[in-house]
Amino acid sequence: MITEPLGEKLHITALKLRGTLSVEAMAGVLEEVVSISGMTTAGMKPAIWTYPLDGGAGGLGNTIFQPLVESFLISDDWPDLGHTFIVFASCRRYSIQAIMSYLAFVVGPVDSLKVIEL
Repeated sequence: MITEPLGEKLHITALKLRGTLSVEAMAGVLEEVVSISGMTTAGMKPAIWTYPLDGGAGGLGNTIFQPLVESFLISDDWPDLGHTFIVFASCRRYSIQAIMSYLAFVVGPVDSLKVIEL
């Protein structure tokens, strides 16, 4: 099997899902997406921001940034609007269908999808 060297290309999948989860549940979902994709965090923990920030900045929701050895995975939820954005970017190829199916099952149906290769 031929594998592209890291950094040659960037495969990006952006999804809008109908549904939201608690920040704890979503962190677990992102962990499973990493596993499904065959990527690794190498023990790097996710950074989590909950909005609004002190002073009221931002909307209502949570952003979770999970670094990967192969790039990154982000969720950004909007509970008052009822949806979650997921952005998955990796230097390695992954199964978009497997990730979409899992996310649709645990978070909610896919409203929109954008796939980019740079």
